[in-house]
Amino acid sequence: MVKLVLLAAALLPSLAHVAWAQAPGGGACPLGAADIAKAIGTPVEEGKMVLEIPSADMVMRDCRYKAKNYSVMVKTTRYTKPADAQGAMKLQAGKLRPVPNDADAAVIQEGQGDMTSPAVHYVRNGVAVELRVLGVYYKDLRSKDADLRDMQTKLVAIKRIP
Repeated sequence: MVKLVLLAAALLPSLAHVAWAQAPGGGACPLGAADIAKAIGTPVEEGKMVLEIPSADMVMRDCRYKAKNYSVMVKTTRYTKPADAQGAMKLQAGKLRPVPNDADAAVIQEGQGDMTSPAVHYVRNGVAVELRVLGVYYKDLRSKDADLRDMQTKLVAIKRIP
């Protein structure tokens, strides 16, 4: 019996971590469905937090807003040292194209692979924000540059947080 209690005590922290990771909590998504729908021009469901990762240096949260054929990901990473947020943006794959005259110095991520995932990054109040479309957002059977540019423009128009 003593061995069983000791084993349970040893495993409890690991099991609690697994349960927490499968059922993230800690708050609501930062935007309402109307905020996303207004910018992208199509209805979306309310956001669902699908990931939350805390560490000593940051807390990352990933919310998804589901449309008919794709989702809009809103990922926030709050750093304990706000300057780290700017440094993290520089580590993105591909090329970061600045959005002209953007108050938050937002950048559009390009060439990060197969070019089918429009993404915008910015830092505001020490929080790194990533807006990304996941899924089939284009109108025809394959992605075209015009569809990509259109969705990038729509992502830039999403209400800024925090």
